[in-house]
Amino acid sequence: MARALAETRGSSLERARDGFRTGMPLFEPRADIMETGEAFLLQVEVPAVRPEDLDVTVERNVLTVRGRASDIETEGMTPLYTEFETGLFERVFRLSEDIVQDRIEARHRDGLLALVLPKKADVRARHIAINKA
Repeated sequence: MARALAETRGSSLERARDGFRTGMPLFEPRADIMETGEAFLLQVEVPAVRPEDLDVTVERNVLTVRGRASDIETEGMTPLYTEFETGLFERVFRLSEDIVQDRIEARHRDGLLALVLPKKADVRARHIAINKA
């Protein structure tokens, strides 16, 4: 990953200062980061979160994923034990200059938010042909 995509974690007090926290619990969903020759793939776990409840922004080399996780409907049932977090969430990642920020793409499917962060051409690995002398 070589610092191309680094997570930043602030204290609860820092997050409260940014105006996002409104007294509701604020949690950080789990995330995985993978790399290919052309891009980084960031997957954020967002179970039971609708796409319209997500907000993804990039500003000054900082990628922020925010949203609201609602309670899962349990019609006719009484929850006895739950692990899915509900309320507001936020995850923040610092981007390097090696990422083409205006080409970042996001997809939402099966409880995962997948972000493709393309690498600039000059930082991609390339094959060098070996010529006979």
